[in-house]
Amino acid sequence: MDRFQPPTLADRERFLAAAAVLSRESCECSFANIFAWREVYQTGFTSVHGRLIVLGRAVNVLLFPLGAWLDPVELEEVRLALSCATGRRLSWGDVPPDYLDAHHGRLAERYRISSDEGDADYLYRTAELAAVAGHRHQNTRRLLRQFEAAYPDARLLPLTAAHADDVLELAAQVHGEQGHAEPTPEDLALKTALEHFDGLHLDGARLVDGTGRLLGFSIFSLPLPTMADVHFEKALRQIDGAAQAVRVGVARTLAGRVNWINLEQDLGLPGLRRSKQSYAPDHLVRRFRLDPVEEASS
Repeated sequence: MDRFQPPTLADRERFLAAAAVLSRESCECSFANIFAWREVYQTGFTSVHGRLIVLGRAVNVLLFPLGAWLDPVELEEVRLALSCATGRRLSWGDVPPDYLDAHHGRLAERYRISSDEGDADYLYRTAELAAVAGHRHQNTRRLLRQFEAAYPDARLLPLTAAHADDVLELAAQVHGEQGHAEPTPEDLALKTALEHFDGLHLDGARLVDGTGRLLGFSIFSLPLPTMADVHFEKALRQIDGAAQAVRVGVARTLAGRVNWINLEQDLGLPGLRRSKQSYAPDHLVRRFRLDPVEEASS
């Protein structure tokens, strides 16, 4: 019998407490992400041995347990039991590198270990992203100057649930320019996040011109006291420097509040990868996948 239940806002504190045990930087540990993407991934969760385990039914992947580590033998016992209960071939995702380092030999006996470069999170020092100083940020500074010259009255203002319609319209416009004729999975997740903005304890910023027209936005939360996770970020592509004004502006807003900003994955998309690399990340948070050997070879 499937033991998984959909996450609700009432579960938020439970998730925060479980995630705080290891305080991982992974965006997959963020309750805001788990909740916002729940329809896309057909997400459910259960509790096993005091750990919270999230299942994405759409991809048949269990996220690495939230809470203290399980021994590799226990980890496989849990996976196998949940596979039997759901009637699915399940794998582990979002496995942290330090767990793999600590148990590589024992894990290799049971799993095919893999990692996708596009799945790594980009972590930036907030102060450095806010300052954009030095040669590495030369192009960012140039684009910011262009934007400020073209839009001298532009302002970065707080974003709330009241701005949902404008945010969704801008996101749809950006996705349409990228060739998406229908709403994307991200559009659905964004809509869910905006509908539950306050319940998810989200924060945000919106870039507007002198007339109040929305030029870009950023929606983020603080899954750790020292880190902000940017869940959604868009800017009008035809306006040079708008994306930079949003990203750097948010970093300046967060400076003094958090040490780190997580801009999440590039999903293997060349343009997104170039963009995130151009801001000189401090480090990448890699994640691994564990597919059971017997099932992988069957």
